[in-house]
Amino acid sequence: MQHHNALQSLELQGNIYEIRGLDSTDESPLVDFLISLPEHDLLYTPRNLADPVEVNSWMRAAEEGDISTIIAIQNNSVAGWATLIVDPLSWSPHVGEIRVLVAPSHRQQGLGRALIDNRFTLAKDMGLQKLIARMTIDQQGAFAVFETLGFKGEALFKSHVRDKKGASHDIAQLSYHLA
Repeated sequence: MQHHNALQSLELQGNIYEIRGLDSTDESPLVDFLISLPEHDLLYTPRNLADPVEVNSWMRAAEEGDISTIIAIQNNSVAGWATLIVDPLSWSPHVGEIRVLVAPSHRQQGLGRALIDNRFTLAKDMGLQKLIARMTIDQQGAFAVFETLGFKGEALFKSHVRDKKGASHDIAQLSYHLA
């Protein structure tokens, strides 16, 4: 998978973000960002990304080109990220999954939409035929952004994840057919 480390400056509602590809120097700021988030924000990811071991695995996968992640930086801190994941060895090499997360203090400014648009364009450039996105059903902001892009609800996984207190949460999967 190609990497897009080209710098892009993005101004949204008076805030300036640097959008660029993830690189090896980002591990510590990424861990800081993920640890600062409410746990609920991470429930849609298959693994607990607030665990530095998982972030290290993610960094290795990004370096090896298995996933393509961009980050939004403001004042030397991570404000958000978006990833496109494709498994060329699976039965679904034509399907990509977009994962995106924006810090609560940077939401509702268009940053998530800009990050998703970037990954959406990459998916089209790669010739993918279908994109999926997953989220807990109460993440209305994320739902709205994906729906404005044309994603439609495809599946609901009841009691699919458990938080650290043991409470179950439903996960929704939305999809978009590029072909």
